[in-house]
Amino acid sequence: MLRTVVTGILLGAVVTTQSFATNALNTILFAKSHLPKTKIQNTVTTNSITNSTDFSGNWAGSCSYVDGPVQIEIEQADNYIAIGDLHFKFGAMTTIASSDTDSYDNTQMRFTWNPTKTALTINATNINTGNSEKTIYTIISEASMTVNDDQLVMKIKANFYNNLNSMDDTFNGNCSFTKAP
Repeated sequence: MLRTVVTGILLGAVVTTQSFATNALNTILFAKSHLPKTKIQNTVTTNSITNSTDFSGNWAGSCSYVDGPVQIEIEQADNYIAIGDLHFKFGAMTTIASSDTDSYDNTQMRFTWNPTKTALTINATNINTGNSEKTIYTIISEASMTVNDDQLVMKIKANFYNNLNSMDDTFNGNCSFTKAP
């Protein structure tokens, strides 16, 4: 059950469109005043697409944790990458949040280049709960995107928490895509 929820969150955060929101309360809850100032600066790096791997295209493939085929559309420019309808500025933190009477979901994601600009790292956190529950589930994940032999490869690692308790369940998954005609 939890793997199904996690799969939906990890892939859904990247592939589907949700409403965007920000929350100043995060500053208080995550005690950002205790972090070194260099860790909380808003730095956005601009990369030239001609000097980096280009992930643009319509991709079709499979993921080790998803039943059936997976399709993903990527558009890349010098300073951002768009996956589906979501745009992510390189180096900037993006928040995707939704809430209704039954549930709450908040995801933060940042895409950064490796030094040779041949791979993207996606660092993400996700907090979700049912509004009638007293448990908050948190997922901290890291994914990498590379193109090898004309295949888009994604490797994903995630750790899970139930309130402040580690769920001792580490997720490792991968996806492999080829460009769709």
